[in-house]
Amino acid sequence: MPRWVGRWPVVRRTRIWVWWLAAGVLATTGYFLLPPSSLAARACYYAIGLAAAAAILVGVRLYRPRRPGIWYWFAAGQVVAVLGDVTYDHYLYELGRVPYPSVADAFYLAADLLRIMGLLLLSRRRRSGAGSGHLIDAAIAAIGLGLVLWTFILHPAVADRSATTLARVICSVYPVADLLLLVMLAWLFTDQRNRTPSNRLLYAAAATLLAADISYSVLVVYFDADPFALDAVFAAATLLWAAAALHPSMTADTGVVRGRSTPQSVARLCAPAACSLLGPVLLLTP
Repeated sequence: MPRWVGRWPVVRRTRIWVWWLAAGVLATTGYFLLPPSSLAARACYYAIGLAAAAAILVGVRLYRPRRPGIWYWFAAGQVVAVLGDVTYDHYLYELGRVPYPSVADAFYLAADLLRIMGLLLLSRRRRSGAGSGHLIDAAIAAIGLGLVLWTFILHPAVADRSATTLARVICSVYPVADLLLLVMLAWLFTDQRNRTPSNRLLYAAAATLLAADISYSVLVVYFDADPFALDAVFAAATLLWAAAALHPSMTADTGVVRGRSTPQSVARLCAPAACSLLGPVLLLTP
């Protein structure tokens, strides 16, 4: 017999995130089977995003974490991202053209900032006395990868004199938001005290979102290609964000006692070293 806590048995609580991912994969598959411009396809995509926001709130309700504000930021970011999708599709399918910049860009940028705020609160959840080693490693990784973003994405957008000043500013803000997300990922990744399954799902969600944003910029800037296929990557990030909230370990307090040290993994030692070499490698690019 399963042990009951509230109205949910423990065994069901521990599996709900798996069922969420399975249902999300089926919904995403159904989205790609529908005609891209159809109302049904758009409604399906919106439903995935709104369901993810609702799932985050359900996770907070089920597990009652000590600091629920972190998850409220993530849920708010998801809702605002859906508003951006609705606005973008309104321009595209109802008005026949998408102005740039538009209200949709404001929603997308706001969604990124809300998620970054949630990650910032997650990083501040740790207790004091962690030392500066993690911060130094994160800074090395962020600077190296930030140089790549500047060279291949941010600088071409700023240097495009054919666009309006406002358009160039918005083009610059998107990579800057990605860079902030990258800094938060580097900071969280280098601290092994924060490696609960829920946090790993959060890192995977943020990394997937970052990969989708960068891929979108590359497709638009260099290939002028249709980024429709990237909807699968954005949907994956959405599903992972909600899965992190539905995992029972989302209530874990990952802070440690002052002075306790954690062993350095190979990944923590090699990742900053590899990123520090990106600057010299970029000098070899034409």
